[in-house]
Amino acid sequence: MGVSGTPRTAEEWTDLQHSTDHEQGLRDGALPGPEPAPDCPDCGLTVDIRPTHYRWWVRLEPAGPAPLLAHTVPPGQRWHLDRDGTAWNAQDREPGPGECCRISHHLVCPRAAPSPGRPGGRLRSRRQILSPRP
Repeated sequence: MGVSGTPRTAEEWTDLQHSTDHEQGLRDGALPGPEPAPDCPDCGLTVDIRPTHYRWWVRLEPAGPAPLLAHTVPPGQRWHLDRDGTAWNAQDREPGPGECCRISHHLVCPRAAPSPGRPGGRLRSRRQILSPRP
């Protein structure tokens, strides 16, 4: 790499892309490898499996009867779908007026351990509305 940290060769650019993809995948709660099963291994609920642009998979909450307004979802947790179904995370981009998004299942999984990155009960209650469990 150059003095400023900018890659100089195609190999250095590829290494940087793989490193960036790996970091983003971990941050997004995405999964590397082959396409996972459509059920959450922790809670058993059906989720929407989508590929990402960095060739990992993300488990999204199923689209509900009412769209989820992006401004109600924390930055870095707003997922969108391209026309081909590829999911991408808007990261910290401010949503436009009336823009809708999807959320990752790991944020609202009823069996996931609490963590600082998980949103409050408002988004988890959305999961209860979409898929009530006995």
